[in-house]
Amino acid sequence: MSILILFAAVIAALCVWTLLLQRFRTKPWLVTGTEPETSQFSAKLAKKMGFWVFLGVITSLFALFSMAYAMRMKTGDWQPVPEPGILWLNTIFLVASSLSLQGAVYAAGRRNERWLKMMFSAGGLLALAFVVGQLRAWQILVSEGYSMDSNPASAFFFLLTALHGIHLMGGLWVWTLTTVKAFYGRDLGDLRLSIELCAQYWHYLLILWLLLFALLKAT
Repeated sequence: MSILILFAAVIAALCVWTLLLQRFRTKPWLVTGTEPETSQFSAKLAKKMGFWVFLGVITSLFALFSMAYAMRMKTGDWQPVPEPGILWLNTIFLVASSLSLQGAVYAAGRRNERWLKMMFSAGGLLALAFVVGQLRAWQILVSEGYSMDSNPASAFFFLLTALHGIHLMGGLWVWTLTTVKAFYGRDLGDLRLSIELCAQYWHYLLILWLLLFALLKAT
């Protein structure tokens, strides 16, 4: 319980820090009645804060499941699940996806529309390859007799990887909407926030996957 309270405090501190940082970057004491700009700033700040709160909720969810996983490992009926080799390839896909989206952020800052479209598209397709690879890993385990209900270890494997995959698919939905806007002539200035949040979400999912991968290997 104390860990969760500490985590909530950290998330709150990050939100406040982001609010203050963005506020000082705009130098409000120099603004003279530019209400549209202030309104636009408020909308962007609300999206960013909502995004970080969302990540906080996801982190809490996975932290609880990870603690349950660690405690369940100590029971006598725990049978380790063999690691499908394709998980390493999937990890490479997700790393490449994260780097591609960061490249798209860089291209958006330089207003390089062609490079932006290439890198942003590559990021989403590589993430989709990761999801397909995860499904293949499930097929391999099932063929070897490790189904969802075969033992607690395999049940946790399917649960944790499915939760991660669902959150990645949600990110792919947002990526699809942003891609459509980018290819249909939407101004890069309007898309920059969406591109940045997509990249940050991918970085988060990459870190989360690396932690889950290490946890699953710990068996």
